[in-house]
Amino acid sequence: MDKVKNQLQISVSNDGFVDEGDGLVSFPNGLTITDDTQQRNGTRYDIASMDISKYGKQLTADHNDTLGTLIGKTIGVSKENNRVSVQAIQYAVKENPYARLAYDLLVGGFSNSFSIETFGPYPDETDRVFFNSELVGLSQVVLPNNYNAKLNQFNEIVHNSLERSKVDGLDTTGIEEVILNEVAKTVEEESMTEEEKKKLALEEAAKKEAEEKAAKEEADKKAAEEKEAEEAKVEAEKKAKEEAEAAELAKKEAEEKAAKEEADKKAAEEAKKKEQEEAEAKAKADEEAANALREKELNNKNKEIQMTKEELADVIANALKPVQDELAANKALAQSALDAAAKAPEFHAAEEEEKAKNAYDEMSAEELFGKQLNAAVAVERMGSVEGRKVLNEINARNLQSLKEEKLVKNSMTLEDLGNFVIGPELYNEIATKRNDYTAILNITNWKETNSIEFGWLTRSSDIDMTNVALGAFGDVPSPDTTDNRLKPVSMPGYGAHTDKLEEMAAVTPISINVIKFAAADILSDVAEGYRNDYDRKRAQLVIARLQQAVNENGQVHSMDISDGLLGWAQTVALASDATSTGTLVFNNKTKAFLIGQAVSTQNAAVLQEVANGTIFGTPFVTVPNDLLPTINTAETRTFVVQGANVTITEAVFYGDLSTFTGRTSGGLKYDVDGSASYEIDGTVYSAYQRNEVVLRGSFFRGGVVKDTRLIAAINAAAVS
Repeated sequence: MDKVKNQLQISVSNDGFVDEGDGLVSFPNGLTITDDTQQRNGTRYDIASMDISKYGKQLTADHNDTLGTLIGKTIGVSKENNRVSVQAIQYAVKENPYARLAYDLLVGGFSNSFSIETFGPYPDETDRVFFNSELVGLSQVVLPNNYNAKLNQFNEIVHNSLERSKVDGLDTTGIEEVILNEVAKTVEEESMTEEEKKKLALEEAAKKEAEEKAAKEEADKKAAEEKEAEEAKVEAEKKAKEEAEAAELAKKEAEEKAAKEEADKKAAEEAKKKEQEEAEAKAKADEEAANALREKELNNKNKEIQMTKEELADVIANALKPVQDELAANKALAQSALDAAAKAPEFHAAEEEEKAKNAYDEMSAEELFGKQLNAAVAVERMGSVEGRKVLNEINARNLQSLKEEKLVKNSMTLEDLGNFVIGPELYNEIATKRNDYTAILNITNWKETNSIEFGWLTRSSDIDMTNVALGAFGDVPSPDTTDNRLKPVSMPGYGAHTDKLEEMAAVTPISINVIKFAAADILSDVAEGYRNDYDRKRAQLVIARLQQAVNENGQVHSMDISDGLLGWAQTVALASDATSTGTLVFNNKTKAFLIGQAVSTQNAAVLQEVANGTIFGTPFVTVPNDLLPTINTAETRTFVVQGANVTITEAVFYGDLSTFTGRTSGGLKYDVDGSASYEIDGTVYSAYQRNEVVLRGSFFRGGVVKDTRLIAAINAAAVS
């Protein structure tokens, strides 16, 4: 909205206020700062729709919205019928020489005019009424309105006020000269003829009308731009909808094609199964015929001749040999058919993944996870071939889906992700779901790598250019035989480093009986636990590296807690020597402390700023209390990094967080084991003996601050 200043002069008579002393002035009947009467420019305010709730009660001088002209605060601001009034003003006579001067001039009868400042839309040209305006400021016109008073009396009040300010230790440099010059200018204007005053008033009215016209044109231009942006948005949404419909149609066609291929494949399998059954039936019939022939020949031989036992055996063996050979051949043929049917098809990654995807896409995430978990148990505890087949299919389907949604690289294989691959339905929930560690992770640089080693460069100094000679057409002749045009060498300080990622892991033993009947509940519990700790461990690494940076560079400052927000601003100013583009990092309790300071001092501007993510112009992010100590406490935090403890003693970090670089490898990796052991409080337990399976979650992390010079901190222990 456009800012509108109301210059309505409200004069206060000498008997209209009471000097309570120490800078406090009260108004027994209330000081009217605006009402619904018509102003000099023909406009007026609609008091009923005016909002005074957001006015911060500040009083400024001469409409200058700066800290140097903040001279006091109003007390008892209220809206009554057709006017807005205040009951008293407390001048900051101990803090600001301008405040003491304004107070003395009011009490002395010299400065008795006030005007308001509002936000709101310009009035319609037909009724000239300001509707829905918002009161945002009140200003006292410090220059004298009592032009009948002698100038030397005004001078005396100015000099006395400034002398008392000097006694209180306030800086009055230049104030007296500025005030007296303004007074002389005002007296000169007062001495103007009526004709000159009328001419000046017309010029001011014309100027104000031109300003209002320009503001209205700007508002119309802004409205036109917003309309154009809205039309572009509607067109973009329409285009996106058409593209989505086209993608949906393509997906449907692909699904229909996949269904047809699956039906053809199923028909081929049924034909192969029928062929196998016919081969088995033929082999059985051949065996029965051979047995019948053998019995018949034995009977005939027994009837025709009498032989010894050994001779009879030889005859039978020779007679049956052709039949037995044929029987063996038929059995081999049947076995070959059986082996061919039972033989696992050759593995083709794309075909296997597509098959698994088609078979399991219709399941919900919980159903699929339960089937996957039970298959893993069957493999680990019973060596189930069918379980292995199901687990491989689901793992292949999940890997392909992760690649399609670009959650993992196309170069990833099943071996890279363990024996239990989480699908995309659960990947975001487990590994990247939003939580209260997200702010610090989003503002720092994290990348995924296939290696467990990473390298980085550190910078200890910058390029420094200096003045050089202009050359042939400047102050050095050509050719240069004196080397005056040689350019100075400036090398930035770089250092190359490498390190290994550290593995973070945990195991979760679960009863097999529970898995059979509560797989979905297990899913929810495991996802919740590993999801939080994945982000927590990365956030802990960021904080630990920031602490190590200030341990190295010594840029740690202490805050004077007795100064409140002023002490905070002064300490952050010291920390900002590290970089001009820094961000503050502190915990939720420290943020609550800053809000409390703003509330106690009625500083509405700071409260509004904190709500928008900055404080005194500096952006900040908040982290959970378990990551950082709180300001004005003796708290510490301790994290383990690469096997060593890092103790966090700072409540606030400030710096260019882009200098931090983090790495992870493979995201969250899961393995399931049915025979592993685990240890609790020094006692080793057997998962196999306890009829359990062990779920193991793990990932690799690493990170460094590349330029420690850009990090500073504020100690948790404050001074007073």
